[in-house]
Amino acid sequence: MGPGTLRTTYARLRGFVQRDLTRSLRLFFLTSLLICCVSMTVQIAHMGLGLSVTLACAAAQLLLIGLRTAEFRRGRPLPVWVETIEFGAVFFVLSQVTEASPVISTLFMSLLFRAAIGSLPRLLLSQAGYLGAWVLAVALPFRVEPVPGAMISLPITTLMIYGTRTLMAKLQEQQRAQNALLQGVLTDLPFPVVVTDAAGHVVLANPAVMDLVGWPRTGTLQLGELALRDLEERPVDLRTVAARCGDTGNLAKTELRLLRADGSALQIVVQTVPMAQGFTEGGGVVLALLDVTAQRSYEEHLHRAAYFDLLTGLPTRRMLFERLTVAYESDLPYAMLLIDLNDFKVVNDTLGHKIGDELLAGVAERLQAAVDETATVARLGGDEFAVLLPQAAAAEAEVAARAVRAAFLEPLHLSCGVLPGKGTVGVAVAEPGDTPDHVLERADAAMYLAKPAGKRRIRSPHCPRNAPVAG
Repeated sequence: MGPGTLRTTYARLRGFVQRDLTRSLRLFFLTSLLICCVSMTVQIAHMGLGLSVTLACAAAQLLLIGLRTAEFRRGRPLPVWVETIEFGAVFFVLSQVTEASPVISTLFMSLLFRAAIGSLPRLLLSQAGYLGAWVLAVALPFRVEPVPGAMISLPITTLMIYGTRTLMAKLQEQQRAQNALLQGVLTDLPFPVVVTDAAGHVVLANPAVMDLVGWPRTGTLQLGELALRDLEERPVDLRTVAARCGDTGNLAKTELRLLRADGSALQIVVQTVPMAQGFTEGGGVVLALLDVTAQRSYEEHLHRAAYFDLLTGLPTRRMLFERLTVAYESDLPYAMLLIDLNDFKVVNDTLGHKIGDELLAGVAERLQAAVDETATVARLGGDEFAVLLPQAAAAEAEVAARAVRAAFLEPLHLSCGVLPGKGTVGVAVAEPGDTPDHVLERADAAMYLAKPAGKRRIRSPHCPRNAPVAG
């Protein structure tokens, strides 16, 4: 038997005890009575009273165990007339065994079981019957030991057990009322809530959960059947999540993607809260499921609005500067290209802003195609673009600049027809001690130098102002 089996068995036993304390108490005394009867039979056999006496006493004990088992299954005492049969069996055993010590434990356990199941009048009747049979066996010439201490402690102990059982019953009733209230509250909550036991099996799932997953409200929720994945697209089983929370006793929050029954996907946050006790067996876990799909969509919209240009889809100045800072802090070489469109204002004024927007979008596509995936092509605003080349020296920067210039050679096909694209490129390579602002300033200066020499030329601050760079 492995540790997992032992853990499961312990959890079930603990759950049984917590679910019905009174019934657990009865089962304990019934089991103890069986053990005492077996022990008593063995002791009688060793007294040398003969096989017939041993078998007769064993039969009387089996009768006693049978009556108590019937009461355990009924959950209440048998009719009063059955007590006469029980008293007769007790008297018979006492009359056959002159040494009372083997019988005392059996009498105790039988009456303790009665204290755990019957009312006070039935308990007093049983006490009177057992003590009366004992006194009668002592009075008659059977030479039975009286054992006054045991005869006094027998009614006192059983009354104490009865009082304990009564208190347990009241506490259990209060617990059931609290559980019913808790179940009603959880069921009526407008947001999805699932309650599991310690092993992760569903005990309660309110209607909001069924609506969230897209299942009929009349159905039964099975956590293992939910199609869930984490943010890295790995499958997730909520039963494991709940069981882990029950084992550790810690709060946990997990964001997952839920595939609903209709095929649509939701982004949900699962909050797990351990329960030390409640209407679950051996404790449990409450799982609150929050649909954050709309919130995440809005956050994504805000992120794109802040970091991506809505017209061209390119990163904005903000993202460019963040990546420029990363490149600067890496202590590796990098280069910056600044691109300015020529005659863009003329296009806007003569052909309209719609064509101007098409021109910007077309240039953005050309620029992205001209450089590799490691480069960041960004729109700074208006007709200005920038390209960040991480881990690029002067040679790589010049190659990228030529590719960008080549992107302007082919005309753009817009809704108004074919329109040539024109732009000026400035290049700057980061040197030791340069800050990102210094690199941008030198790239801007290079672009300014390139403008007068020809609007489709590339210039670097290290090139003579009027020396063209071959295309």
